[in-house]
Amino acid sequence: MHAAGTASDPGRERCCGAEQQETALRLALLEHKRSAVIALRDSHRIDDSVLLRVQEQLDAEEVRLTQLKKDR
Repeated sequence: MHAAGTASDPGRERCCGAEQQETALRLALLEHKRSAVIALRDSHRIDDSVLLRVQEQLDAEEVRLTQLKKDR
């Protein structure tokens, strides 16, 4: 019998798979956000300083998600 939470626990495998899918989805969403904010800048709805602040936030989120992906 396996202890709950071990790598051979089927429930844990499903959970980790779902977490990996969520991380991958969030990373893909970041690319769409990047495109959207660039389009806002290109249409002069926001200026370069706003673009840079948003890109910094997106970069930080990408680093966090990439680290989560590596840790799993």
